[in-house]
Amino acid sequence: MTGPNAQVVAFVDLDDTLFQTRRKCRPGADLRPAALDRHNEPLSFSEAPQRILVERLLSDAWIIPATARNRESCDRVLGGLGRLDRGAILSFGAVVIGPDGQIDKAWLDRAKVSAAESADLLDEAASLAKRVASDRGFAARTRIVVDAGIPFYVVVKTNPEKLFELSEIKIALSEAFGSVAAIHHNGNNLALLPKYLDKAPAVDYFIKTHLPEPGPGGRLILGVGDSRSDSAFLGLCDFLMTPSRSQLAERLGLAMSPGFSGGGAAGA
Repeated sequence: MTGPNAQVVAFVDLDDTLFQTRRKCRPGADLRPAALDRHNEPLSFSEAPQRILVERLLSDAWIIPATARNRESCDRVLGGLGRLDRGAILSFGAVVIGPDGQIDKAWLDRAKVSAAESADLLDEAASLAKRVASDRGFAARTRIVVDAGIPFYVVVKTNPEKLFELSEIKIALSEAFGSVAAIHHNGNNLALLPKYLDKAPAVDYFIKTHLPEPGPGGRLILGVGDSRSDSAFLGLCDFLMTPSRSQLAERLGLAMSPGFSGGGAAGA
């Protein structure tokens, strides 16, 4: 048996793990607003099992968000998870927030160098995505995600009923930039990431730099995520957890509820 001082640390993805947009929620589910859009209107919602996971199962855990969201987007997450006052991994690992709630400057300085080297890549990729959408009359929307004043990756979104648009844009981006960038497609979100971006190295850094040494009761590190792009950081943890209605569960061949449509990795 473990002692009373056992420590639980949970690195947890946010979108489509702890909440999702309304269209991805199960019919008849007990929903509560979980994140707001840029106009401060409810955009994402949690179901009861997701709230129980956080409020009961992880109630004594040190929860560290590991998310594609940037700081500004995390400010729109409700229920305390957006405060980042115990640390966080943001923007696909580009930014590390320490337990004091401040940006880890040493990590950010390294990211700045890689981001500067990738600036032209982001501009060219965003221009290509916009050009494909314009030429074909797509509703897809493209932007470069900035965190701490630094551009880090490209995200393309489209309307849920027009997912084919992202498939065509993905082909164009893969042909042009597949050798120098990772392209993640999950539901109605497409993200092009310079290859230095990855949650896993940031999680590893956080564990080694910001977590105290395990006490006499021992320590459990739990990873929770939904996307294939989460798999690397989940592999650093003692145990991993994924929603049964997720892209990662589908990849693992696990049973999924009927009618599920995978969600977006890049936040709202």
